[in-house]
Amino acid sequence: MNLLSLEELEKLYKENKAKTNAIKTEINIRLAKLKNDKKAKISLWIINEFALKYVSRVSLWRIRFCVDGKIYNVRFYQRGEIQIENIVEKNEHLYYYYVNGKHEFNDFNDFYRCLGLEKSYVIERHNLFIKNNPKLFEYIASILMRVPEIFGKYRKYKKLFFKTNYMQCLTFLFCTKQIFPRDISKLIAHKILFFCGSFGSSVHK
Repeated sequence: MNLLSLEELEKLYKENKAKTNAIKTEINIRLAKLKNDKKAKISLWIINEFALKYVSRVSLWRIRFCVDGKIYNVRFYQRGEIQIENIVEKNEHLYYYYVNGKHEFNDFNDFYRCLGLEKSYVIERHNLFIKNNPKLFEYIASILMRVPEIFGKYRKYKKLFFKTNYMQCLTFLFCTKQIFPRDISKLIAHKILFFCGSFGSSVHK
């Protein structure tokens, strides 16, 4: 270093800084991909475990439905309140609550007033959306009673994936399944998966 001139040192610093930034960017990209892969795996587990029809994605308090080629993100609140993001048509948000066996317009903190819309127009729009999408509301109603259980299980799996080394253990289990004798393999599976409920049971059967 002592043999380098000031100009050479500055050049070297810039080159190394560029390499460091490139490495940091690559690390962030890979971490983001790993995070998305884990979320996708959790979503798939939930969909399969609860046999959710016409559902393509599950995240915390949100379920993505795909009905007749149209995609709808549905956010579930307490007391049967839901928010539907209508991506296909106008990227609008519609609010309902489920009462007396049907969905009705939910006056969600006068949200429409912030958009400069008349309440009568908003109600008409909500009712028309229900009329035009009976399958979507049928599927939503069919899982409303199970929503707390679904998202409770989602939180459990998320904790396993992001707060423990569960994924590494699961990978080890599958990779060594043919190596260990059957009884030992089942013992390992039990030790790894005993806290995972029905999913754990289904994996090592």
